[in-house]
Amino acid sequence: MKLMIAVLLFGSTAMAQYHYDPQTGNSYSKIGNTVYGNNARTGSSWSQTTNGNQSYGRDADGNTWNYDHSSGNYWNSNGRRCYGKGQFRQCY
Repeated sequence: MKLMIAVLLFGSTAMAQYHYDPQTGNSYSKIGNTVYGNNARTGSSWSQTTNGNQSYGRDADGNTWNYDHSSGNYWNSNGRRCYGKGQFRQCY
């Protein structure tokens, strides 16, 4: 069973959505263009914001990351870099 709740915040200016997956223990809250995730079982948390063709955030290990949807280029603060899409994608 999955739970989906929508809550109206600040009058009609912002919509927040909440989702909980009991199988994984993950819960997600979306406010505007940002998704916040956490897992009460593991204590991990993460976030993702999308603006146009760019997404960025913080992973469960605390690394910041950035992804360009147009090019497929990805980097994170622990040094991982990926370039390209599909079968041509290469990561270092």
